[in-house]
Amino acid sequence: MSAMTAYRNVRPQVRRFGRRGGFTLTEIMIALGVMVIGLGMAAGAFHAGIQNHMMTIDDILGQLIGENAVAMAKIRLRHTPHNTGDAAWKAHNRIGTSFSVVEDKDPAGKPGILVLTDKRYPIPPEPLEGQDPRRSDLSRMGYLLIARRATTKKLRNDYIFKVVPYTLQKRGNYADTVTVSNAMVMDGPTDADGDGEPDYSKVMAPGKVALLPRGAKVISISSSGELDQITVTKVLSPFAVQLDKYIPKGLRTLLVLLVRDADGNVVASDEDRIELLNGYDVRTSLTPAKE
Repeated sequence: MSAMTAYRNVRPQVRRFGRRGGFTLTEIMIALGVMVIGLGMAAGAFHAGIQNHMMTIDDILGQLIGENAVAMAKIRLRHTPHNTGDAAWKAHNRIGTSFSVVEDKDPAGKPGILVLTDKRYPIPPEPLEGQDPRRSDLSRMGYLLIARRATTKKLRNDYIFKVVPYTLQKRGNYADTVTVSNAMVMDGPTDADGDGEPDYSKVMAPGKVALLPRGAKVISISSSGELDQITVTKVLSPFAVQLDKYIPKGLRTLLVLLVRDADGNVVASDEDRIELLNGYDVRTSLTPAKE
């Protein structure tokens, strides 16, 4: 056998391996489906976690601002121990026997009275020489202080403070209120959800409806001091407006929330928006005024 013939008769040895591992299209689609379901569940949990985190931040901020507000009130306000009428008492420290906003809009301030910069959080720094104090305030947070004497006994040093903290979108703006007294809250006509309560309330405020435009945010104060955050959804007539939810009927004091800039001008709702944080309530005493 020649060398050439031997070469031609040698066949190459081909090794055959088992079928290579891989995924079919069906397996890939199933895996993707499981992954999408898992991501969806994780996203839901993540969203809930963010919501809980934001609520926790609001709770903490509300607590901090509330404690700051009460501390500032106890520094600025004084208890008048002698027997005076309610009008004279309220003129002295802005706190009477019914709940109202404690405020003084004089930028220079008066002894024993809260001023605008006192009601900001954090408290604005001291203005530079020659600078308007309002221009040094770059905070987006503040509070409204609602208070009354806890008893009609004029000699008793006992007060109830309700702090309403807020945040704004723009720095330097602040919240203000317009008071609508003796507004009559009435039940709405429908009960679509069958819970035994009307779906909304309406407010009768003859001559003051102009202060309650559609979309206005309002704090309602009952005679017992219960606070409700409500929104005006519709102007029904020159005498009445509709609210976004039900609140118990009766006479109420309404605090219409406004946003003002550093110059005191009202800011349109589409330019800045106020958000209320969790409130803070406390019953306390004040430092007696010197005779």
